Parts: sequence; structure tokens; C-alpha cells
Amino acid sequence: MVMLGLVLLLSGCGFGGSTPTPTPEQTTPVPPRRTITILSPTTDATVTSPIVVTGDVTIMPFEANLNYRLFGPGGGLLAEGFFTAEALQDDLGGPGVFAGEIPYTLEQGGPGRIEVLEISAADGSTMAIASVSVNLSPSNGATGEGEPTPEPQAQAITLDSPPPGTTVGSPVTIAGRTTVPPAGNSLTFVMRDAAGTIIGNGVFPVNVTAEGQGSFTASIGFNPPLEGGAVTLEVLEPGAPGAPAVASTQLVMVVAPPQAIVVESPPPGTTVGSPVTLTGRTARFPFQGNLLYRVFDAAGRDLGNGFFPVLGAEGGPAIFNASVTFNLPVTGGRITIEIADQNASTNEIIASARLDLNVAPQAQAIIIESPPAGTTVGSPMTIAGRTVQLPPNSQLTFRVRDVNGQQLGTGQFGVSGSQEGGGRFNSQIFFNLPQGGGSINLELLELDPNTGQVMTSVTLPLNVAGPPTPTATPAPTATPAPTATPVPPPTRQAITIETPPTGTTVGSPVVITGRAALYPQFRELYYVVRTLTRETLGQGSFPVAGQTGQVNVPFTASLNFTEPVQGGAIAVEIYDRDGAGQIIASAIVQLQVNPRAQPPTPTSIGPAGDQQVINVTSPVTDTVVGSPAIFDGTTALAPFQSRLVYTVTDAAGNELGKGELSVREVPGIGFVFSGPVLFTVPPAGGEITVRLADQNDRLLVPFAETSIRLVVAPPPQPRAP
Repeated sequence: MVMLGLVLLLSGCGFGGSTPTPTPEQTTPVPPRRTITILSPTTDATVTSPIVVTGDVTIMPFEANLNYRLFGPGGGLLAEGFFTAEALQDDLGGPGVFAGEIPYTLEQGGPGRIEVLEISAADGSTMAIASVSVNLSPSNGATGEGEPTPEPQAQAITLDSPPPGTTVGSPVTIAGRTTVPPAGNSLTFVMRDAAGTIIGNGVFPVNVTAEGQGSFTASIGFNPPLEGGAVTLEVLEPGAPGAPAVASTQLVMVVAPPQAIVVESPPPGTTVGSPVTLTGRTARFPFQGNLLYRVFDAAGRDLGNGFFPVLGAEGGPAIFNASVTFNLPVTGGRITIEIADQNASTNEIIASARLDLNVAPQAQAIIIESPPAGTTVGSPMTIAGRTVQLPPNSQLTFRVRDVNGQQLGTGQFGVSGSQEGGGRFNSQIFFNLPQGGGSINLELLELDPNTGQVMTSVTLPLNVAGPPTPTATPAPTATPAPTATPVPPPTRQAITIETPPTGTTVGSPVVITGRAALYPQFRELYYVVRTLTRETLGQGSFPVAGQTGQVNVPFTASLNFTEPVQGGAIAVEIYDRDGAGQIIASAIVQLQVNPRAQPPTPTSIGPAGDQQVINVTSPVTDTVVGSPAIFDGTTALAPFQSRLVYTVTDAAGNELGKGELSVREVPGIGFVFSGPVLFTVPPAGGEITVRLADQNDRLLVPFAETSIRLVVAPPPQPRAP
């Protein structure tokens, strides 16, 4: 108090006893600069511990606190702490004075320096500073009262996280501690790249713990090196101007290089098939650990897509060895595989790579997908499959023979598709059942239309059930008077068509009535309308009123189909299926269709009216499919802009996908389509609905539409360990 009173007296009376001179009144006061003046000790004064320091400030510091630091010979920090300033007036924004003692311990005297500074509580910056050089006498740290002053604890900075060598980005969060709170309760950081260039610097705050230490968690921003590599973070408490830091520590981390995808095999231009094995590497571990792929031909048509996993760890590089499956283009040629790392949350493509390969033209082949070999069948029999190339005249020939080679049936059926995408078929064939049942062979043939020579064929062995074994009939006995015998309910499904009678001339739609012996398992029956040459004109399903357990169930259905231009005989088949998709009962009625007097003129800009019909020939209702699903069918007229639009929804009505299918005119057949319908597979599988429409996009007018219900299988469950 005596020292502070002395400073107040000197400040009020004029330093050194001078008489204050009146100051002329100023019309525009200039705000004072924030400065600190050390009044004692004077420059190069010889001092001993404790050093008495006095001075004044032009503007009172925040919370009246000023920091001090004492540096000894060589610039080492001997002591630090703070003084409390006192305002000369009631206005805390005005001038003030300070006084205090700095104890120190020094074995050998030498030059030293005292710093008094004001540090911003907001960002740790130095707002004002003053210093004075002094000569320090040796001291054991005794205070003015003769008691030894504890030696100040040496400052040390420790970084607890992240560990050295961690792969990081900007900003990086660091955490650590100091042995004592740093000056201004803040530390400085500097980030450098491998060449030593500064790529970031700044100041962050330090909290004071209850034990009197420092603790910090800070977010450090910097400019990552373009090619990645090692970066060094230095955290320090600065020393006096021109003096070394009070304490510092360093941490070396790694910045990952930018993402890049390198395909190592196969080399570009290699001729491959499906699946093709891709090997390569990525500069960084991709999002979700997967890479996306897409395969397309030279015309940009999609041949396949999906994703595959990589091997590696977060923050580091990765490698891959993946088998990629795609649809082989029939005519061969160039294909392109595009691989990408995509952020699933933003759909941003982080990096991609392309590989051009070649595919050899495919040889023709006929593949029967259903029924499997050895299946027990009857007549008619439904067969489904595909051809690598679309056969001549878009049809195949069938022959059914018994075990002795005796022909049981022959005919033709239509195949839909395109030369680029191959053909697909789903048809019923009729044949004579061998009397005793047994083995039969189904042969499908592609014939040269000019010579009739077999160009491609495939044979499928099947079975036909024999007749039921007769049971012994008991000898007749005297018959009592007849009594009414109840008719037992049917135990097997049977379909009966009641109207229209055979030979009736009809048009589209045709109303069919009949009965089912048992209520259908799926509450609906199915239908297909064909020409006698097995060309599909329409197919679908219709609901049946009633309930499970009901017998002799009536039905009425209005069936749409494409009327053949030339008219003629058609066959309408009504059938029921089991859970495996096998036909368990059917009925057929042959009807007639009049030829059209004047075929309709297709139009691409106006509505097609009620004459436009979309007929899906494959897949059939409730078929189990994945993505993409191949759709085949016909339209009565050329649709708007020669394409159909499709929309795929799940059972809740959520959209899973949409797109377009091209439609082309095939002489002798009409307008056909065959192409992939792409959609997002529901995670749990279940029913989906595909809607096809002929729509004028400019007028938003649908000319015609049709929908088909399909099924997506749920994903396989993981095996128990």
C-alpha cells in the first residue's frame, strides 16, 4: 500500500516534483492509446529479489489485471504472474496505476528483462506491453519478510490426442494439457507440411484446472497438402519478443492423398466374358467400404450395375479383387466398365475410373429356364426361357417325343426381344400324352426359314405321370331302394369356362364366365390370350369373389387383348397356379376375331384412343424378379415417341424406379418391346407393381397403361456361425 500510495502521489503531483501545466481546452478530444509505462525499476538498474515494480496505464485493463514475466540470463523464464491495477478515477476506462513485487531465484547474477503486458481475454492477443532491462543479483528467492519464495514450476505442454501418425483432415481436433496455465491462458499453434511450409497457424484458449494446471481441446484448421503426406503440428507458449518459446511440443500426423481408383487388371482392350474379374487399388478407403460399378456398351446401353467391397482400413489405401457380372451384348464389341467412389449421403462422386474392354460375339443358344429337367408335366405345358439371339421370324419350333422317338406334338411359338438383347419366350405347348406315361423329350429348334435346316437346338428330358392304378370292384349285391347320396366336395382344382361358347366371334375386351372347383389360393385366376400359332395377344390376372374353403366358385372377367389385324382363331386360357408358379388347373376356349377392315394408322402426337393396348408377355404376374427385370411385350399401335414409360412402386406405394422402354415395329408381328426395368430392390423384398404407359409428355396424357404385380425375394439370411 505504501508503494501504491507513492505511485498515486507521483501521478497526482507530477513525476519528479514538476509543477503541472494547465492544458488548453481541446475542442475534439483524441482517445488515448492503450499503453503501459514501467516507472521503476529504471533501465539497467541492479535489482534483487523481490523486485519492486511500479507503473501506470493509460486505460485500465480488463478486470484490472496485468500479466508480468521475468526473464533471466539467456532469456529463460524466471517468474511470471500478475499485478492488480487501480484506477485513478471512478471511470474504469480511464488511466490507472500498478505496483507489485516479483520474487525470483538465481544462483548467478546477470542481465534480465521485466515485461508487463495486457492480454485480451477474448482471443489471447497482446493488447499492450512494456519492458525494461535490469541487472539481476543472485538470489535464493527470499521475500521482503525473509521467507524463501518457491521456485516456479517449469512449463511443459503435452498432447494427448490424436496419436502420432494418425491420418487426419482439416480441421483436426487436438487435446492436451500444460503443467501451469500459460500467459493469457492461451497457446499458439503452427502447422507445417513436409517441406516446412506453414499451412496454418493461430491461437486457442486454455482452461485452468482446479489443480492449477492447464487443459485444452481445440479444433485446428489448416490447408491440407494437395498430394497429402506428413504434416507437423507445433504447439507453443511464446516467449518475449526475440526470445525463445517458454515451452513447445510437436506432433507428426498424416494427411491422406486425394481419392484415386486404379484398375490393374485386366488391361484395356482385353476380350472378356461375364463375369469378369477386376483387380486394383484406391488411394483412400472408399465410403461404406464399397465401390460402385456400371457396365454399358458402345451405344451407352446399360449391361449391368452394382457394387463390390474393398479390403483396407479407414484413413488408409485399399485394394479390390471383384467379380463383375453383366449381360453380354449379343453382337459383341466394345464395353466400358465405370467404377466410382460415391458419398451415399450426398450422391457426390468422389473419384471414378473407366476401363474399355471387348466382348466376342455370342453364338446362338436356346436356354430353357422352366420347367427343370425331370419335372412331371402334362398337356398343355408352359415353358419359359431365352435365346442369345433373336431367332428368324421371332419364333421357335418345338417337338415332343416319347421314349421310343414317337412324335407326340409339334408346332411353333413366338419369341420377343431384339437382336441386341436376345429373345425371351413364355409359351404353352400342346402334345398327346403317352398312354402309359413315362419319359418324354422336349426339343426346341431354331430353323433356317429358307431351307428348314436346324440351326440351333436344345433337348429337355421330362416325365408324364401314368394312369391311376385301378382298384378291385366288389361283386354286385342286392341293391336296396335308391336313396339320395350326397356329392363329396371336390379335392382338386378344376377350371370350367361356361361362356362364351366355342367359336363365338368376339373382340377386346371379351367377357368370360365360368367356375373354379376350389377357391384359388391367391384369390385370383390367371389368363392368357394367344393365336393358334402361339403368339401372345394378352395376359394377366383377375380377382375371384369368395373366400378360402369355398367350392364351385363362379367367376366373371373382362379380358383385354390385342386383336390380330388379320383376325382369325384365338385361344383363351384360364388357369390357376400353386405357390411355386406351376399350373395346377386350366381350361381353354377357342374363339374367333374378325379381321380389321382398315388397320389403324399409328400416330406419335395425338391420343391413340381406346384402340391402344399394352400387352406384357414376360414376366407373368407374381414372378420372382430382381433388378433389372427384363420386360417383353407388344403394343397395338406405335406409342408416343416410340417408347413406353415405366414406374416401379412397392406395396406401400413408394417409388422404387422409373424409366423408358423402346418400342420398335417388327414386320409381320407389330410393335414389340424388350428391355430392362431398373429399380431399387426393397431391403425386405415383397410385392412390387410395374406400371407401363404410353404417354404424351407434353400434354401429360396417358393413351394407355397396364400394370403387373411381381415379387422381389427377401435377401438371404446370414448363416449361423
